[in-house]
Amino acid sequence: MAALENEQAQISTRLNDPELYKGDPAEGIRLNRRFAEIEEELMNCITRWDELESKTQD
Repeated sequence: MAALENEQAQISTRLNDPELYKGDPAEGIRLNRRFAEIEEELMNCITRWDELESKTQD
């Protein structure tokens, strides 16, 4: 999870740079897609974590 969060933070920094969209709009689109993918992966990890936590508490 930490690696995904780190990658997402790096992407966020790049997406906040207006020069990205001026210089390489296709890269901006690619980064936006990857950011969304990471968000979904993180949500899946959290869901799985919760499932495992609930099993250990039973």
